[in-house]
Amino acid sequence: SIALNSDSLWASIFNRYDLDSIIEMTVKDDNVKDKVVIKHNANYFKQITSSIPIPEQPTHIKTDQKAFVTESLDFKYYSTDKEIGSTHLIIDKVSLGMQIDNLTKLSKKIIFIGSYTSRNPNEDANKFGQLDVTGKIDDIVEILKIIEPRLKSLTSVPQGNISLIHGDIGLGRKIPIQYMGEGTSRLLSIILSIANNKDGMVLIDEIENGFHYSIMSKVWKVIYQTSKKYNCQIMVTTHSYEALKYLAEEINDENKDSFTYIRLDSINENIVPKLYSAEMLASAIEHEWEVR
Repeated sequence: SIALNSDSLWASIFNRYDLDSIIEMTVKDDNVKDKVVIKHNANYFKQITSSIPIPEQPTHIKTDQKAFVTESLDFKYYSTDKEIGSTHLIIDKVSLGMQIDNLTKLSKKIIFIGSYTSRNPNEDANKFGQLDVTGKIDDIVEILKIIEPRLKSLTSVPQGNISLIHGDIGLGRKIPIQYMGEGTSRLLSIILSIANNKDGMVLIDEIENGFHYSIMSKVWKVIYQTSKKYNCQIMVTTHSYEALKYLAEEINDENKDSFTYIRLDSINENIVPKLYSAEMLASAIEHEWEVR
């Protein structure tokens, strides 16, 4: 459970926990500059619309709009300095809600995989089902064998109002993928996200979570091969020197142009990204320089 107030929910993402400050993030390439601005709104007016049938006139509807004041986290989106829409994350009495205002559809589909260990099994089961109908499950099984060599097959099994992915590892019955270890379960989530997001982007927070450092070389190789197969761009964060060390070992003349190392530095309380080539990362690791 979490307290439904702005201090508990949102203060930690603002500089110095100051809810009156503004978060602004900009992404630029040669032709386009995209930006999002995030502000706390202590007096957000949410409209509630209710439809009431008029007595004896069942084909007519009376619409009643009421507004109540609540709190929200307001997001405004810009593309080449033109506002393309806004969204509002709302504290709605006893729950969280989202309101969208004329947001332009994104040109690229993006999936985020958090650093936390618990995941929604239904999300993975839905992604699994989409691959199953196109006959791509055998590819997923072969990939997971890197972590769990005993794996023979995967199946999605409904249990009540959720579905769990089960695997056959030769125990006489299939078992939930979670019972095969956190590494296997997390890698499956990553691979399912990439395979279901052709020509898109997958963001993976703290890639090292759930994996023993000794298999990180295999994890990097699997992610690289799968992303290349589905033309999916991957953005990964990590605090692990070992994870970066094993990544550097996978860099060679054939794939070096596929990797970019981005270091985030704090300059005058602004987070500034600095881009380096894969070769520079490998050289820094070789000389045991601090790269995190």
